[in-house]
Amino acid sequence: MSAGSRKPLVFYGLSSEGLGPATRARTLVGALSQHYEVHVFCNGRVFDFLKHHVARIHRTYAVNLIYRDNAFYLFPTVLRHALRFPLMLASGLQMLFRILLAKPVAIISDFEYGTAWMGALAGRKVISFDNQNVLKFARLPEPETPAAVRARDLVLGTIAINNPFSRK
Repeated sequence: MSAGSRKPLVFYGLSSEGLGPATRARTLVGALSQHYEVHVFCNGRVFDFLKHHVARIHRTYAVNLIYRDNAFYLFPTVLRHALRFPLMLASGLQMLFRILLAKPVAIISDFEYGTAWMGALAGRKVISFDNQNVLKFARLPEPETPAAVRARDLVLGTIAINNPFSRK
């Protein structure tokens, strides 16, 4: 748990490439916030969108692809990230130290590799919503109240329904 909070702490790392994950996160963070203190980590347009809807949001620095006229531009993307590499490295280290100090009960990675890798490196539970399957799935600690159990079952049930690969 975080200092001064009675709710368990959860970190939610979010892909910043497109607004689909941001739309999903807005709903999930609202549901999870009833029983957990949720901190969201993202950048770019996703940060700009969610900062109006999420109480605890933190800017990160990660890879964002460059497009012009709906076409991917490789060289400008590589150049931008070569120049931004120190910021991206610092952002990853900052995430690792936040995880080590705050000790969240779980880290949710929604198509975002940085928080998943830092969470695994720190030995924390990682729940991954992605098609990369880089890490094993983990579970949030069992809620204590009947209302918390119902909320957890609703969130996990929604995830299972929307996941064609889930095992029931």
